[in-house]
Amino acid sequence: MAARDAGMMIAALKYAGVGFQFVTEAGLCALAGWWVDRKFDTSPWFISAGAMFGVTIATISLVRSLDRLEKKPDAAERVKDEDQRS
Repeated sequence: MAARDAGMMIAALKYAGVGFQFVTEAGLCALAGWWVDRKFDTSPWFISAGAMFGVTIATISLVRSLDRLEKKPDAAERVKDEDQRS
């Protein structure tokens, strides 16, 4: 039972990491846009463009990461398979 819980925790952490990656990519692009706006006094153009670009890149990255995670058997599935063999 403990091995199954550990496997579920590992799977949950993988998906949490994907969410953190999404927020980080979108946030860094928006932050870069904010910096350019402050430097050249062009508010709100670059922060808007940076945010849109960041969300686009983060979405592409999210889809790719989730596709990779779904193709690999995660720890929860391996534990389940081991339990069924026993």
